Amino acid sequence: VLVIVMVSVFYAVSSVIGLLARVVAPDLARPGVADTVALVLPARVFPGVVGELLTALVVAGAFAAFLATSAGLTVSLAGVISQDVFSGSVRSFRLSAVLVALVPLAIALLTVPAGLVASVGAVFVFAASALSPVLLLSIWWSRLTARGAVAGMVTGAAACGAAFLVHAAVGGVGLAAPLLAQPAAWTIPLATAVTVVVSLTDRAGAPVSAGAYLARLHTPGRA
Repeated sequence: VLVIVMVSVFYAVSSVIGLLARVVAPDLARPGVADTVALVLPARVFPGVVGELLTALVVAGAFAAFLATSAGLTVSLAGVISQDVFSGSVRSFRLSAVLVALVPLAIALLTVPAGLVASVGAVFVFAASALSPVLLLSIWWSRLTARGAVAGMVTGAAACGAAFLVHAAVGGVGLAAPLLAQPAAWTIPLATAVTVVVSLTDRAGAPVSAGAYLARLHTPGRA
């Protein structure tokens, strides 16, 4: 619960920054310069030395976040590739780290910055379409089956991927344009429905221990 609260506050900060920028720096609300709001806003709100120090703090925090995230992802991916593809030795881990760093670097150099930034949101949408129905149902629904979970994840991922491909190929398609650009509004309900239907029609049924597991999961103080 504490993590959910902290993540919610983190994402609320961006909305607060946007609202403050609308009032303090309306001249930045245009394409090409809107991304500079987080750096410009401290000096607009607190002119002088205080604003400069806050700007320096924001820049330092941004670089720390970039490096921490990049390092964590590199180590995680390199560990998986080293164990599953190579021998799992220290040398193979180092080789894997170089490979997982070169691939996104090549993509970043070949794509425009705006496309790279937009891909972050696309990753969130894709992950939510594939995983959120299964995560919610596995916590709150005792009749979820393995086939239902797999079917839901495949459906959400395939539907979201197809929507992105169609949008990239043909762009806006009338009223369907927003649904193709931001497909989570329909891919998540679709994946949820498929998960439920497949689980209910699965002859194998849910695991026998599902009820006990959920009771243990939702009972405070039980290990």
